[in-house]
Amino acid sequence: MRKDVKLELKSAEGKGQREATVAFTISYQGSDPGTVSLVANTLASFYVEENLKARERQAAAPRTSSRSSSRTRRSGSTSRSSG
Repeated sequence: MRKDVKLELKSAEGKGQREATVAFTISYQGSDPGTVSLVANTLASFYVEENLKARERQAAAPRTSSRSSSRTRRSGSTSRSSG
């Protein structure tokens, strides 16, 4: 069955960057329409579930940034009280 599954990666290359996979195609060929449908739908569902899990892990991970999130700009204005 694995030999009937085909994976094609779609890549893009940015200036000065390495090639990155931006999309892919998974296909399955077989002689029984019911099996083909089941395999194709199972592969699609598996991808969606794993992608969701990866995004949840990424969202839960502590964020790191080159910029400090505690930096704020202060204006030179002062507050006045009327009285």
